[in-house]
Amino acid sequence: MQLLLTEEKVDIWGNIEVPNDVDAVIESGATGIGLYRTEFLFMNSDHFPTEQEQYEAYRIVAEKNARETCYN
Repeated sequence: MQLLLTEEKVDIWGNIEVPNDVDAVIESGATGIGLYRTEFLFMNSDHFPTEQEQYEAYRIVAEKNARETCYN
């Protein structure tokens, strides 16, 4: 949550490409994850990710970002 000069509160959400990006979003003070670019699970791999590999990636993101998620 950021404050403007008018003291109005604004939520800042961070976008991630891989699960490890969550740490930087949290450390920057963002409210949570706005967009998880899941196509990178496929683009950064030399094979089609298995269901288990995809599950693990989502699990890591959910656990690291347990405080809040995007509802839209």
